[in-house]
Amino acid sequence: AVYCDNNGAVELYHNNHKSFQTSTHGAQFFAPEGGTCQVYLYADEGDDNADLWGLWASHSSSKFSLINYASGSYENSIVAHGDGAVELYHDNGKRLETTVNGITMTGDQLVIGTNGQIPTLKAGGTNTDIRIEAVGTGGYVELNTNNNGRWRVDGNGGHFYPVSDNSYDIGTTSKRVRNIYT
Repeated sequence: AVYCDNNGAVELYHNNHKSFQTSTHGAQFFAPEGGTCQVYLYADEGDDNADLWGLWASHSSSKFSLINYASGSYENSIVAHGDGAVELYHDNGKRLETTVNGITMTGDQLVIGTNGQIPTLKAGGTNTDIRIEAVGTGGYVELNTNNNGRWRVDGNGGHFYPVSDNSYDIGTTSKRVRNIYT
C-alpha cells in the first residue's frame, strides 16, 4: 500500500498498482497500463457541483483534459491533444480550437474589449488588411493596404467612404462597376 524510500520517493499503491510517487521535482501520478490517469480536486469540501474538478490524461486518445462537474456530470473545460489541437469549452460546448492553420472559433459572436476598453481587431499580420475598431459609441470597419486605411464603413449610420479625400477609385479601366444606385 505504501512504500517509503529513506531520503527518496514515497509511493502509494491501489490494488497493487503504483498510483502516486513523490520525486525531486514534485509528484507523479500513474494510471494502470492502457488506462486514463485521473486526478480529482475538491474545493469547499466538494459538497457542490461547482466544487468538483478533474485532470485526466488519456492514453487511448492522447489527450489531457481539465474538466468540471456541472449539472450532474463531468464536462470539458480545456482539452489538449498530444501533438495537436488545444480546445476551450463553455458549458461543455467547444468554442475555440487551435489548428495547423491558426484557430477555429464556434459560436455566433466574438466580443473584444469590454468594460470600457476600446477594442481593435486586426487581420493580416504585420501589414493589416482588415481592421474593426470601436471609438467611443461609434466605430468602423476599415479596409487597409500595408497598414494604411483605404475605405471605411462607419458605425454612425453605416456610411461608406474613402479614408483620404480624392485618393481612391471604385473600379479600374478594365474592372468597372456596373451600376451605382442612389
